Amino acid sequence: MDSNNTNSDANPHSDATFSHFPSYTDWHSQEENQHGTVDQYHDALYAHGLHLLKNREQPGTSIAIFKYLAKRDHLRGMNAYGASLVDGDTPDALCDPKEGFTWVEKSAKLGFAKAQSNLASYFSSGTGCEQNGKEALRWGYMAIEGGYVEAYSVIGIMYMQGEGVEVDHFKAVDLFQRGMDAGSLHCICKLGLQYQKGRGVTKNAPRAMELYEKAVDLGDLTGCYYLGFLHTEGDDGVPKDLSKGVRNYKLAAQAGFVSAIRNMGHCYEDGTGVPQSYEIALQYFMQAANKEDALALYYLGIKYLNGTGVPQDYSKAYEYYERAAKQKLKEAICSLGFLLGSGLGCTKDLVRAAELYQQAAALGEATAAFNLGCVFETGKGVPVNLLKALDYYRKASELNYDLAKQCLLPNSHLTTCLYHTGLTFQNHGKIREAGDYFQAAAQLGHTRAVAQLSKMYADALWGVHAVSFNTEMRFFTPPQAPDTTLSILPVELLTQIFLWLHPKQCLRLRRTSHRMLAFVDNETFARHLLQVNIPFLPPQVEKWQNWFDAMLFHGPHAYQVAYLEMRLNGIRAIRGWEMDDGSGKDHKMKEFPAVLVQWTSLTCLQLSGCRLTGAIPESIKYLRGLKIVNLSYNRFDGTQIPVTSIMGLNNLEVLLLIACGLVGKVGLEFAAFLESLKRYSLLKNKLEVETNFKWAEKK
Repeated sequence: MDSNNTNSDANPHSDATFSHFPSYTDWHSQEENQHGTVDQYHDALYAHGLHLLKNREQPGTSIAIFKYLAKRDHLRGMNAYGASLVDGDTPDALCDPKEGFTWVEKSAKLGFAKAQSNLASYFSSGTGCEQNGKEALRWGYMAIEGGYVEAYSVIGIMYMQGEGVEVDHFKAVDLFQRGMDAGSLHCICKLGLQYQKGRGVTKNAPRAMELYEKAVDLGDLTGCYYLGFLHTEGDDGVPKDLSKGVRNYKLAAQAGFVSAIRNMGHCYEDGTGVPQSYEIALQYFMQAANKEDALALYYLGIKYLNGTGVPQDYSKAYEYYERAAKQKLKEAICSLGFLLGSGLGCTKDLVRAAELYQQAAALGEATAAFNLGCVFETGKGVPVNLLKALDYYRKASELNYDLAKQCLLPNSHLTTCLYHTGLTFQNHGKIREAGDYFQAAAQLGHTRAVAQLSKMYADALWGVHAVSFNTEMRFFTPPQAPDTTLSILPVELLTQIFLWLHPKQCLRLRRTSHRMLAFVDNETFARHLLQVNIPFLPPQVEKWQNWFDAMLFHGPHAYQVAYLEMRLNGIRAIRGWEMDDGSGKDHKMKEFPAVLVQWTSLTCLQLSGCRLTGAIPESIKYLRGLKIVNLSYNRFDGTQIPVTSIMGLNNLEVLLLIACGLVGKVGLEFAAFLESLKRYSLLKNKLEVETNFKWAEKK
């Protein structure tokens, strides 16, 4: 600002002069302005500021003009000044989003529709304020009601990108269409993009191209950028045409679109549609970087790091990465961490490098997550923490970083270190920590960690070797509100645990870390535990003498499945009386165990008098080898026979369902099936029959 009056900001009626524009006194003295007011002068001054800003002429002067007008309550000036502060479009890239937001909000509250639209954009993204989708929508629709149709684009983008609202591409398309119909230029290209991507509408690249061309014809050169991308890449119905792509990029670049300027740099860098030229590419990248384009700054950092088309210069690479990182570009943050960790172009700072990796990893950068895993594994800049290293390697692996996947193999350096760290803790009596490290290594497939974890689990938690298998099992009521680490378990699981544990085991369980208890329903671990202990179990006899057998019916599902497959499959018969341990306590099954349908070797299922409740499961049909089914004297009250499933047991010879409280009808087809059996009995149920034959029993 070239001002002849140093107090112009303080005095609203002060006279001030700006480059290439007269002061109010000189302006008013002109013949055509002799009847002009101060407000008209301010409008003319505002138009001059916009002209300077649009043509990138004297940016300092244009911002000074907007500031001058803002302090004189000129609505458009307040909005323009605030927007410049928010965007950093000021001399020396001065950026003050909060101050800018204040000026735009003031203009919006005074009724300026464009400011209301800007305010909606700031609320949706949380720029200069806390993100607030409801406020964004309120101000956006207020701007539309005020006649500013470009606000359709702002609200549409909110739904397109999920800024302050849930992503809804159908709403976005509707808003862009309504905006275009109302005369919004920005909505045309946004609607074209939805057609190009097939979001909220059927994918239609030719229709997208039509919309981009329409936008260009109406003066919105953003369409040139999209046309450049469409022709350069090609799409369904739009053949690749590099010359058209470059031509459109160039038009958009000449209009000042930063993305187009950067893409022109890529075209010359790669020789896409133009002769390859590192020199011209550098010029375009520098031009975009001067506008603080984060990606252009990042690419310049890469060029100087690798010496691609420029002399290798780590200091310049560091400078460009740092500028891009300030704009939260995750790749630049990660690269800056690499330079700091390596001491390239800067003083080596491992602590700062680790901090930057954490920032980038939080933004979803795979390389940063992997590097952070290395940092925690080796202790460079942070204390060694193998469990955190594992977490970051996993995150990098989920982001498809191949090197991270190699770190998660059973024989990797990390896996081995986890196992040996577990041993160290175990030797020092730190069982909880040892369990954490053994668990981590076991999950990665380290066999010795699995064995150690199984042994620790059996010894420290269950006390299998400390309790004789011949000791009578005792059952008792579990506590209603345990004040121990057991409180983390579901009530149902807690109840079952107390049903099949010895008192000694319960005592140990109360002193055991909840980290160990997490294994209770882990099928993989259940298999390993059983694999270790099954060789020590007594041979299978007519009485169930150990808690492993009892848990088939009272234990967690994971144990049921594992034990059934590893110990019981191959045994052909199960009888209810075999589950009675002689204690006289009511510890029978309550419902038909779902796990039994996986006992494929069964030919005889005799669970008579087991007090089963619920219903006979449809899944019984999977036990196709069954010849004898005796579920008599159970409590299937009010339920029906699963006729289709029973009839699917092709080898069935005997079906006994006496006094089970069953209801329903026995149809002709099921009656015929019963007659084909060697023996059946449905006595003492509440069944109806549709035939006259003597159906209740066949001896």
